[in-house]
Amino acid sequence: RRQRQMCIRDRCIEISQTEDSQKCLKQFNKIHDNNIVIFTSLQAVIFAFKIYPDWCISHHSIVIAVGSKTAQYLEQYISNTILIPEQQNSLGVISIIKGLENPTPISLISAENGSQEIQNHAKDNHLELTQINVYQRHLPTTNKSTNWINKKLEISVLATSVSILENLKLLLNEKEWLVLKKQLFVCASNSCL
Repeated sequence: RRQRQMCIRDRCIEISQTEDSQKCLKQFNKIHDNNIVIFTSLQAVIFAFKIYPDWCISHHSIVIAVGSKTAQYLEQYISNTILIPEQQNSLGVISIIKGLENPTPISLISAENGSQEIQNHAKDNHLELTQINVYQRHLPTTNKSTNWINKKLEISVLATSVSILENLKLLLNEKEWLVLKKQLFVCASNSCL
């Protein structure tokens, strides 16, 4: 007997441009010709070029994009070769950096409060790193009802990051969170583990 399934899409994260675009512009202008420039996500590309539409990354720079979609989107702005890590996450980026003969200063184009793996690797290996936070993730404002949690449903939760899970917990009351915790969680990122 098949159970009826339904998809409930509740936003657990909202993404917006950083509040300090001027700081970003100053950081962009300090990027040297031979820097390693890392875009951590599609949003990093979108907001970087929204803040600095005329940004021209030097052909001498090594450009790394986390994810093929990020690289595809980035191609409309630059003509550099774009390296995409085989493992499309921070660990994949670290693997590329380790493979470079003489790693140059790193410019990390990312979000505030993201994963710290690349930053920690740079610190541990005495590599110069500037993090340019072009966007931020925050809890969405919502008036949506979460009554669906209290119904007798089998629920599967698909989370793409730890931030999503943390925000989901903040959006629910304690009783709803207890119900949800007993359900199936599927995580689409190593950072959830």
